[in-house]
Amino acid sequence: MDDKTKPHRGNGRKRGAWREMDEAPRDGRSILCVTEFGEYDIAGWDSIILCWVSKRGFYVDPARWLPLPRLPADLAVQRSEKPSNDSD
Repeated sequence: MDDKTKPHRGNGRKRGAWREMDEAPRDGRSILCVTEFGEYDIAGWDSIILCWVSKRGFYVDPARWLPLPRLPADLAVQRSEKPSNDSD
């Protein structure tokens, strides 16, 4: 069985398969979403206005979603080592 047909994390879903929006996390995590017109965006659920909002601040009406991948380890380390812009 290759990676494309192997179920992801034992949940019966193929790795990389687009998921239905009723399964999307509504806890503030960002997701990769696609609209019915094939437009992609990164968005998160806004629990105040009760809709999906893109990282750019626009309302999004996604049809399907995928979780975002983790950053590569070397980039995640660089990101955490960046000096802050706070002046003491």
